[in-house]
Amino acid sequence: MGHQEKQETKKKRASWFVHLIVFVLVQIGFMMRETFDWEIFNLNNVGLWFEETVGPITWLQLYDLQILNYVTLIWGALLLIDGMLSLRKYVIS
Repeated sequence: MGHQEKQETKKKRASWFVHLIVFVLVQIGFMMRETFDWEIFNLNNVGLWFEETVGPITWLQLYDLQILNYVTLIWGALLLIDGMLSLRKYVIS
């Protein structure tokens, strides 16, 4: 692996760690919302349609508010994909 590839891999890895930190901070915000019962998350028309169309996620019930479970599931999947793509050269080499 050349110097430029190492630098690129390092940048991708740093970007993924920033993504992970933001994800964790948002999850902490979700937990605080559940703990203190803050009513700061209201669904728009797309969110209402999505919630009605998909239905409740019964196998991933982290939060009382269903939309927070959807956000966690989708963002978590994207985080895993991003992590695999970002770290694959690091793991392979």
